[in-house]
Amino acid sequence: MCNCINRNLCHLPEKPKDFYNQYDIAMYENARWPEEKLGKSIVWAHNGHTAKTNLLPQVYDEIAGQHLAKHYGPKYVSIGTSVTTGQYQAEEIIVPSPVNANHPESFNYAFGQVEFPQYAIDLHKSSRAAKSWLNEQRRLAIGFAGENPDKPDYVNIALEQVLIMSSIF
Repeated sequence: MCNCINRNLCHLPEKPKDFYNQYDIAMYENARWPEEKLGKSIVWAHNGHTAKTNLLPQVYDEIAGQHLAKHYGPKYVSIGTSVTTGQYQAEEIIVPSPVNANHPESFNYAFGQVEFPQYAIDLHKSSRAAKSWLNEQRRLAIGFAGENPDKPDYVNIALEQVLIMSSIF
């Protein structure tokens, strides 16, 4: 029996990068469909797929968010999300998996210190000090699935560079 999150990942092809690239192209095409048929739409997916900048170039040549940003230009808005602790359940995992993204030097940890259960930061209206902080290189938790050792749990990145024109919850 396969213990992977997604049964398709149990037996990765010889070139996993090709598989992941095809996966994100399919996500891009699927995300375009409701907008083309119905008008404005919201697509909910992991930051690692919807960001305007590729967080994992060692895994993907180009992610769905980059394809969408090219196709829609400034009409495409990526809304980033963040977690610190808790659980997630993805696809075929029966038991929820723990999330531990509370490294003290990470963006996730800093966002987790906010006293509100949910909040948004409008990067367009952020103060100079906030923009400076967002432009510092820090850890950002990007993945919790262990099906691919090439996908790290954290990347070091400046959020301002990744999330220009975006919001983060």
